[in-house]
Amino acid sequence: MGQPLKLHPRSESDVEYLHGILESIARIEAKAYSLLKDLGATQVEEVLVQKMRNGRRFERGYLVCL
Repeated sequence: MGQPLKLHPRSESDVEYLHGILESIARIEAKAYSLLKDLGATQVEEVLVQKMRNGRRFERGYLVCL
């Protein structure tokens, strides 16, 4: 379907490694929202994100505008 998963070579920095993973997830989400729109869904304008810890909400959510 897309490019093969690439986990190596891994950055020596855990921060850079996690940043790369999160960027990849964001690209996948953006593509999914675009595909949903192409299929006739209403365009997403903002997403409510809920911060969680150990399955429990610990902070109010915040909006991520697309």
